[in-house]
Amino acid sequence: MFVVNYNPKTHGETQQVIVKGDQNTVALTDLKPGTEYVVTLMALQGTARTEPLVGSVTTAISREEAVTPHPYGRTTVPVSMIIEASVPEFSGSGDGQVSNLTVSKVTSNAIELSWMAETGSYDYFIIKYRSELGAEDETEFSMPGDVLTSELKGLSPSTPYKITLSGISGGRLSEPLSIIAATADLFNALGDQINHSTAHTSRLHKDGGFNLGPTVDSEKGVLHSRLGNLTVINTTSESVKLSWTLQNGSFDAFLIVATDYTGLYGPLEMSLNGDVRSTEVTGLLDSTLYKVYLYGFVGNWRSDSLNTEATTESLDNTTAHSPSTEIAKPENFVVTNVTSTSFQLSWAAQSGAFDSFLLTIKDVNGLGRPLRISHQADQHTADVTGLVPGTDYKIDLYGIVQGQLSKPLTEITRTESELDNLAVSDVTSGSFRLSWTAEGRFENFVIEITDSDGLFKPLTYTLPGDQHSMDIPDLPAATDYEISIYGIIHGQPTKPLHTEAHTEAEPEVDHLTTSEVTSNGFKLSWTTDDNPFDYFNVRVRDSKKEFPPLDYTLSGDLRTTDIQGLQDGTEYEISLVGVTNGRQSQPINTIAITGITLFLRIYALTFSYRP
Repeated sequence: MFVVNYNPKTHGETQQVIVKGDQNTVALTDLKPGTEYVVTLMALQGTARTEPLVGSVTTAISREEAVTPHPYGRTTVPVSMIIEASVPEFSGSGDGQVSNLTVSKVTSNAIELSWMAETGSYDYFIIKYRSELGAEDETEFSMPGDVLTSELKGLSPSTPYKITLSGISGGRLSEPLSIIAATADLFNALGDQINHSTAHTSRLHKDGGFNLGPTVDSEKGVLHSRLGNLTVINTTSESVKLSWTLQNGSFDAFLIVATDYTGLYGPLEMSLNGDVRSTEVTGLLDSTLYKVYLYGFVGNWRSDSLNTEATTESLDNTTAHSPSTEIAKPENFVVTNVTSTSFQLSWAAQSGAFDSFLLTIKDVNGLGRPLRISHQADQHTADVTGLVPGTDYKIDLYGIVQGQLSKPLTEITRTESELDNLAVSDVTSGSFRLSWTAEGRFENFVIEITDSDGLFKPLTYTLPGDQHSMDIPDLPAATDYEISIYGIIHGQPTKPLHTEAHTEAEPEVDHLTTSEVTSNGFKLSWTTDDNPFDYFNVRVRDSKKEFPPLDYTLSGDLRTTDIQGLQDGTEYEISLVGVTNGRQSQPINTIAITGITLFLRIYALTFSYRP
């Protein structure tokens, strides 16, 4: 099969379409007008996948949008494009080199990455990233060599980042892979979407530099509004008090975004009026390091952010939630016994090395509430239950020594999908209906149908993830079928379900014959199997097609009928079909020739006799 990923070039969430392997075109619909999209095409076969093909295309500006502006902003008009490509050669993981660095998901404060590398090729990976706007220092972290995904968190909204990935093997650094990805937009405090378009970017970040604020043009002149300093005044176990200044100008509104470094919780956002210069951000986690961003808005225009760091106070003086590099990590972190709603975790640690352990379990799509589980130092296993079927989870294990967290060990695993109760119903001689139940967020379902004898071409259907039944039409009668269905979650197939079906035999009619032929008609007779018939359709037409055909609908109880009103001395083709419960028999045919009319004239003769 093929996987097509597409997303707006400057921002927005990546969308995905699964295409059957015998197709080489797909239509992408419901796009935004006048928007440049990046499209990636990749073929999958078993566990191998091709090198991705990457292209870009810009949708047209709709006529409605160009002529009639919507009073509340841009009107979304359905737009579509068609992607076409030839089938490339499969390369799999190749020679073990790290490859295919891909952005799989973006939000306003995070970017999720994936890449390919042969198992065991690298000891660990180094990821570096920094804002293309030059506002932040470069950040660097490492991932274990058997992990091929990562999530960059705590990023600024509407900001492009340059990301570089390298593999480390035996102390040697691989050739780096680099991509540029932009975080998604936020909404400003006035309720308007921040559209970080190319035009806005060029004005905010002229010549690649980062200006301190937006420039707002008006008929009265140019107003320059710039933020000054952001300061932490006070912290408690659940709040941070902030104040800020302006260099000059004014703002209509401010937006504060607070993100925790552990990534356990999503960003906390607070909108404020433009005349406010201080506030208290509450509802925070105790003993946690937060990065706080401040944005100013004038209309739709957003300033560069000011940012600072603050650590909330400890609630119980036992645990600091900011990891320390000075503490050793646990070892041999393993996920086992995965089901649709649970999995088991185990790890190793030297006796007495840790006071306790902390587990954090988070849906990588950010849709569920993160879990935090604490364990005593002598407990090295955990059963995690109540999870969502078919969902990828990121699991971090921290060791705790004297209230300090170690750097985490990380695993990513997916709960099994609950695809069940595949059933066959409404069976006829040419069709049947399939239905199933599913629990979890499925992108698609793929149905594969083959006849048991292998006489016909296999059938494959790809359905949306919210469809749980389908009618399978146009099947041969009296045939055994093997059916499988599997779901697609994050582009990967789930474990399939299997069942069998047998189409009914067609109702049979036979031995169509004619008798008692006359010059203008004949008697028609036929036989049937044991099926009760609703009615019969009979068509009678002259072989030379000089006259209109004659159609008759007869009661299902009849097995004979008289056909009259025909032309004499004419050959006729007769066809009969039986119908029962909406199913038609195969037609049966015969030929009959009407008789010739003979006219006999008798003349009266008069004889005279003369002796």
